[in-house]
Amino acid sequence: VSYHEERHPCSRKKNPTDYPPRRIPSLPFVHESFPATVLFESSASSSKMATNTTKRSSNTDTNKNDDTYVPLTTLLPPLAPGNVRIYLLRHGETDWNKLGKIQGGGFDIPLNENGRLQAEKVAAELDGIPLGIIASSSLSRAKETADILYQRHANDVDALGSGKAIQRIVDEGFNEMRFGTFEGYASATAETPEEKNYLEYFKECAKKVKEDPTVPFPGGGESTNDVKERTMRALHKLLQEADPTVQHIAVVSHGRTNKVIIAACAFDDVQEFKHVKQSNTAINVLDMDPSSGKFKAQIINHIEHVKDHVIVRLYPHHK
Repeated sequence: VSYHEERHPCSRKKNPTDYPPRRIPSLPFVHESFPATVLFESSASSSKMATNTTKRSSNTDTNKNDDTYVPLTTLLPPLAPGNVRIYLLRHGETDWNKLGKIQGGGFDIPLNENGRLQAEKVAAELDGIPLGIIASSSLSRAKETADILYQRHANDVDALGSGKAIQRIVDEGFNEMRFGTFEGYASATAETPEEKNYLEYFKECAKKVKEDPTVPFPGGGESTNDVKERTMRALHKLLQEADPTVQHIAVVSHGRTNKVIIAACAFDDVQEFKHVKQSNTAINVLDMDPSSGKFKAQIINHIEHVKDHVIVRLYPHHK
């Protein structure tokens, strides 16, 4: 499987033979790869791009003036030599998030105004981190969040000062779980007897999926193991094909998908996803040792950057 690559006109082409490939041991349930797309690369040496993309917006930095604000970079330990740090993000808010409607992998719902603001804030929260790759799912809410992140960091110079390009990748392996019949459903709206019966059916199916990782959602949905397998394939491919000098990678994905990735990688038990919380534009930091393929969670569900812009549901009792 090959990447389709579209480079920005200002980007610098790299010779793939410049560095030896990074060898990553197989991750759990890694088989054949999903197709991915390299959208474009930025060049930190491009003054034109720097003019367009490195402008810092003051309203994205408001939390930094708050006495209680704790920036991400102060919470993280130094990265161990040879390790790779993955910043796993959830996308910004959508109107369906506010309504409590299940989006899943079948509905491509865009960010709303607050979601775009959240994306700008999470981009600012990652200031000072030498990102080498920004990847995302193929769904627009994650893609747009990642694009906003890319626009802020496109011309950041890496820690070594080499000015290497940041790569922007889209891989459907990071898409949200497919919830089958229940995509588009808002359980909090149940009022009539028929709606309440359907709510009980939803709860019953959701419980089965949570209790047994092999059980999929009805109507063409996925099981927890399905999500685990495709995300591990996507993550393995991302790490295996990354330039060996890249040590910091951002991946923008989705609520349930992130929970499964964290449970599988950091807790070595996919069923632990039930205990992982994921807010819009939450940052999770996972360090990976390429020699062993093992992950260590440094931070989960960091939302300091959006604590004044968290979701307010139109149905406050929806869970």
